Amino acid sequence: MASALESVSSDSRNAIEAFVTQYTALNEEWAAFHGDYDGWRSTEGGCNRTKAVQALGGFAIRASELSGDVRDLPRATFLRPLGELMVEAAEREEGALKELRTSWRPFDPQVFQTLDRQRNTSGKLKRQVALGIQELLESYGIASSASGS
Repeated sequence: MASALESVSSDSRNAIEAFVTQYTALNEEWAAFHGDYDGWRSTEGGCNRTKAVQALGGFAIRASELSGDVRDLPRATFLRPLGELMVEAAEREEGALKELRTSWRPFDPQVFQTLDRQRNTSGKLKRQVALGIQELLESYGIASSASGS
């Protein structure tokens, strides 16, 4: 019985460590994505509608790829709620970016409101995941190498 419990605990630790590793990498990629988008937005998309729509298309593709990567997080039963929060966060941004691509107009700050709102909500969801990860790391006695934010 003790060896079975140890095996389950070991499997759980491994699942948590895999989740944290992928979660940390995703957060780094997500932060870089936000940096690129924020840089593009600060120039009003270069005021060239064609290039701006193409750039937004590129952001939408990257957001879709991030959503796919988020869906690939480990799916152990006890990690599923954290994974679902990440999926919701990614899907909110992805949908808002697709909407922005079709509604973008130069020098109209209102077109960014939906994406800004979804990014804020996404950030809250990701902070909830970070707290959940921290609790799991502590309860399993795993050193927090990088739990991202």
